[in-house]
Amino acid sequence: MLARCLPATLSALPHQHELLDDFILRCPPVHADGQQNHRRVLAEGTRFMDYLVMCGRPHIADLARYEVLRLELLYDPAAMEAAAAESTTGSKLGAHVRLASFASDVVAQYDECLRTGSVPDAQGNPIRIALVKLAGRNALACYRLGEQAYRLLGSGGPFRPEAAAVRRFAQEEGMLR
Repeated sequence: MLARCLPATLSALPHQHELLDDFILRCPPVHADGQQNHRRVLAEGTRFMDYLVMCGRPHIADLARYEVLRLELLYDPAAMEAAAAESTTGSKLGAHVRLASFASDVVAQYDECLRTGSVPDAQGNPIRIALVKLAGRNALACYRLGEQAYRLLGSGGPFRPEAAAVRRFAQEEGMLR
């Protein structure tokens, strides 16, 4: 289950059998009968992410959080609906958009894992991103944001006049509803 949900995270933990054994012993799986498979995968990924935080591995927990966020957005029915809806001139982010900040560049780590199968060490450069579910596709777009753009988009509008460039970017990328 974890391998399906967190491939990059598990690649960043090579030969960590003791860690996985400890996770299974401390955090036995909890799922309801009839629970949809993607919900089980997300629940397991979230539990492992929480476990990594508890074990004092924040950079790897950040990578796990990025992977869980991606899956959550891909399978969220409200995100699918919002992605298919027409963009408006509103000032609120749609349900198909998630903002997140990380202590290291988890996007580069994730991309490198997809490209090579291995995960580079976490870089200490904090990043802020917007993940956007694309209409009609099982795909996401990831945008790196500066601190000001991140704060403005997270505030939910209305946008001040000096934020016109951020608003225009969000509208052009279909983030606003």
